[in-house]
Amino acid sequence: MTSRIGKGDKCENPNQQLYALTDLKGVDFGPYLNRLRQTVKGNWYKLVPNSAMPPALKNGKVTIEFTILKDGRVEQMTMKASSGDIALDRAAWGGISASNPAHPLPAEFPDEKIKLLFHFFYNPKTVIVSPSSEVQVATSSTLQLSATAADASDPSFTWSLCGDNCANSACGTISDFGLYTAPAKIPTPPTVFVHVDLRSKAAFVGVTKITVIPSNTAKEDDKKWRFYMTDGLVDDAQF
Repeated sequence: MTSRIGKGDKCENPNQQLYALTDLKGVDFGPYLNRLRQTVKGNWYKLVPNSAMPPALKNGKVTIEFTILKDGRVEQMTMKASSGDIALDRAAWGGISASNPAHPLPAEFPDEKIKLLFHFFYNPKTVIVSPSSEVQVATSSTLQLSATAADASDPSFTWSLCGDNCANSACGTISDFGLYTAPAKIPTPPTVFVHVDLRSKAAFVGVTKITVIPSNTAKEDDKKWRFYMTDGLVDDAQF
């Protein structure tokens, strides 16, 4: 299995709910996106079907891509990934369409529009990766990782890699069974994130952070481990 390229917080926290797909030209969109996320969540929550409520607790994930114009109008909504359940899909779609128009884009942003990606999680499982802390791996060396998911009837996983400035084998490779092989050349920066997703259910992706180091410094007693945790979005997924 080959790695995939990623950027910044998408690598560190693949469970983030809202992403900008557009180059933001150095403008701080943090407050704007936070306000938009809360607005969409509020409208989505009103539409969540009974099947996602207790006791049924239907599991699913919906991903929608859309564009916001300079004046705040929402256009070009596209269902990028369906939950497989029309009621869950409709609720997610309605969360965005009911938020149209959004607030105008920040005045300092020079472009006419931005493209966004929104993930809606319904009762997601949580994937736990071991080792879960930051670990060092020497160039061309291997590390065996494992994953578990509580309450998953079919605990099979999809493994992938993410690095800020590396893609494919430049990040290393990882097998279908979680065996990571570091690249022969250290990427810049030397950090690679292992993402583990649950194939059969919507889940918060498990993450482990790996630092690739020169092989001549990889002595067993020099390995540094420290706890590494991603920011969860449990408050966004209690349906």
